[in-house]
Amino acid sequence: MMRPREQPGHVGIGYRAGPPESIAQDRLHAVLVGGGISILLVRAAVITRSWQELRRWVIGLAAMELALDIATLGASIRWWMTNVRRHRQLPLRLAAAATILHAVRVMVFVLGRFRPFKDFDVRTEQRAAHGEHWNWGQVFFAAVMSVLGIVGVVLIRRRVRQGLR
Repeated sequence: MMRPREQPGHVGIGYRAGPPESIAQDRLHAVLVGGGISILLVRAAVITRSWQELRRWVIGLAAMELALDIATLGASIRWWMTNVRRHRQLPLRLAAAATILHAVRVMVFVLGRFRPFKDFDVRTEQRAAHGEHWNWGQVFFAAVMSVLGIVGVVLIRRRVRQGLR
């Protein structure tokens, strides 16, 4: 009986046999996941300057997103380094979870800028100073980008499911 490394078509440790295009394409996908999650990582890290103003549950959402972003970045680096197709599932799932959590956090931010929910995400003593950190263009941009992120998650999920059939 042959060991997996001795089987025909085995390229090396952790690498799968296949045309060079598919190997390059998998690596490109890993880089794209890593790049996209890096943007969310920066956005989650930027909120740290407002932690004195935000309520604890909003800080908890940001901390969960930060942890998911770091885990996704590590998983996508592993996928890029090993280039094994089975390693793509974890970074894609973590990235989807991070994107959805980011969209929830942005939804909280956007709702907190409108009258019925005005500043429900900000500590009472910090409400006056909180309005100086943003403008309506930023609120609109954040909302649109979060919706596009959710659309991206749905499209990638469909694409992966079609590829598995």
